[in-house]
Amino acid sequence: MSSRCFKTSNDICIIILGVIIIAKSYGGLYEKILSWDNLVEAYDLARKNKKNRLDVISYHNHALDNLVFLKKQLDSELWEPASYKQFTIYNETKRRDIEAPLFRDRIVQHAIHKVLEPLYEKKFIYDSYSCRKGKGTHAAVKKVRSYLIDAKRKWGDNVYVLKCDISKFFPSIDHKILMNILSKTVRQKNLLNLIYKATINPNKRKLGKGIPIGALTSQLFANVYLNSLDHYIKEKLKCVYYVRYADDFLLLSNSKKHLQFFIIYIKRFLTTLNLKLNPKTTIFPISQGVDFCGYRLWCFHILPRKRVVKSGKKRVISSLKNYEKNLISKQKIISVWNSFKAYLSHSNSFTILYNFNIFLFLFFEKFLYDYKI
Repeated sequence: MSSRCFKTSNDICIIILGVIIIAKSYGGLYEKILSWDNLVEAYDLARKNKKNRLDVISYHNHALDNLVFLKKQLDSELWEPASYKQFTIYNETKRRDIEAPLFRDRIVQHAIHKVLEPLYEKKFIYDSYSCRKGKGTHAAVKKVRSYLIDAKRKWGDNVYVLKCDISKFFPSIDHKILMNILSKTVRQKNLLNLIYKATINPNKRKLGKGIPIGALTSQLFANVYLNSLDHYIKEKLKCVYYVRYADDFLLLSNSKKHLQFFIIYIKRFLTTLNLKLNPKTTIFPISQGVDFCGYRLWCFHILPRKRVVKSGKKRVISSLKNYEKNLISKQKIISVWNSFKAYLSHSNSFTILYNFNIFLFLFFEKFLYDYKI
């Protein structure tokens, strides 16, 4: 292979099933992460919106001493993370096992994230939307809708959707594979060691799989892990209409058989990452609507997901009942109500909101009159 493939001596050409990716590696990152200015900024970011938490207040009361001690531990490579706090949360569809770091360890994660994120942003495709600046669920929904309109204009009613998600994605991420991917960008072994113990395996799992969902860096590393899949689908499979949010992604085509072949190729590619598609992976016409990022999408209208609406109504009613019993403050109800309205505002849900307003007025007239909902 000609040396012209390399932009600099630090660039590595990687060929993945026919896709050529220029992987530039960087030195001096460890020193940037451990610099005093970066640690102070990381501390401010970790403290943002959490200033009233007791552990944050305790750390802040001796912030200078604590940060000096943290820097000394990191400089000497003696720093070790505490075991993450483990708990379970439930949403409308699934159970999630969360692992959350202590505040001091979250500072280290912010310090790592702040330096690494801009480097990987350059490598990501545009249509990856999970936990990226200027992206997010609503941007993903908007992009899918624009793709639906464009595909329908191009192919008429003969448009099909391949909707995929990866089975048990976060628990299935292979540590060796992830570290190998990271090493293509990060040259310093001491930084790779810090990343591994601070963000990938803080609880010292013996299986060599899974990254903590509650860690700040986990969303970044999830995108890093699936970046090669994004490039494979866009550049090797030549799929123009492709959008991914976390481990959920969809592709559009005018041929059902074409999408069936895509499934075969995607499954084969995922074996290189030790991942599997969820058995619920399906192909369907766009006339059925696309369930994605909490909404149901068609070309010319968007509806909220039924189970999310049902859950949101329950939260609002429950908070109003608790307010009547003096168990929560009025501000808490307003926060719950505004959150529910904000979710609905991104869809065609005037009728849902109107009918729910009538229900609330009948049963909670006094509060509605005071708040002027």
